[in-house]
Amino acid sequence: MAKIPYLVRRKNVFYFRLGVPVALREIVKSREIIKSLKTEDSDEATRRALKLAAHFKSLLHDLKTGKTSSTICFDSLDLISAKSNTQETPKQLETVAAPTPPAIKTRKAPLLSAVVDDFLKRYDQENKAMLGKLNATLPIFVELITNKSVNEILQADINLFFDDVQRLPVRRDTKEFKRLPIRKVIEANTGPTISEKTFKSTYRACISFF
Repeated sequence: MAKIPYLVRRKNVFYFRLGVPVALREIVKSREIIKSLKTEDSDEATRRALKLAAHFKSLLHDLKTGKTSSTICFDSLDLISAKSNTQETPKQLETVAAPTPPAIKTRKAPLLSAVVDDFLKRYDQENKAMLGKLNATLPIFVELITNKSVNEILQADINLFFDDVQRLPVRRDTKEFKRLPIRKVIEANTGPTISEKTFKSTYRACISFF
């Protein structure tokens, strides 16, 4: 399995793992944020890891820019101590955590484009075949879904995306489609569309990470 950002496996269970920036480690009291994803399925683990990444990167950004208090609530997450490398108990974490609930509710989730850009930077650069598909497909995903906050994306949006891309022409580099936005290309196409094999191996495979 290709190396997926934020994802590590311990025995058969996948865990989320995110490094804490050096400047924030003294505040967070940890080098890393680690949380069990409670699944052995790699696709499901990837989806959960990406959602947690968006959440915690937003938290750390707010902490860095002073938009939230000097503490972060990790709820029941498993944190690994930078000094002892042992798991802390929930009671110990209470001294690190405690922003007020309103601060959490009003925190703005990152945009889809930001999550996609970060994912592509962290993806295994040696897996050139899959990376090429991701670089070609994910920008189309952002364009068709629209660049909304990740917490606003619904399963219905993804289903519509799948319906739309199956109407793409076999080739988009022809004079007829050149310089047209993806939505216009789909609307203008009256000829052959991409094969089911292309749809499954490229578009569905890439979006499965989300």
